[in-house]
Amino acid sequence: MPLQDGQAVAGRHTVEPKDRIDLMAHAAYADPTQFWRLADFAHVVDPLELEIPGRTIDVPLAGPAFRPLPDEEGNS
Repeated sequence: MPLQDGQAVAGRHTVEPKDRIDLMAHAAYADPTQFWRLADFAHVVDPLELEIPGRTIDVPLAGPAFRPLPDEEGNS
């Protein structure tokens, strides 16, 4: 899949009326708490915006859940 925001897209999902953000995250990552990945990738502040039926959501490949801050990498 093509890159978006420097991250590969694993697939696309068209939201169904029964879909919830936590269920979509569970389907994509086997972890409902990873809903923020979908929201961040879609550039939405409120993850519930992704629950609109008919909306197509790009699902990013899972990357690291933690990005170290510059000083945590040993850089100043």
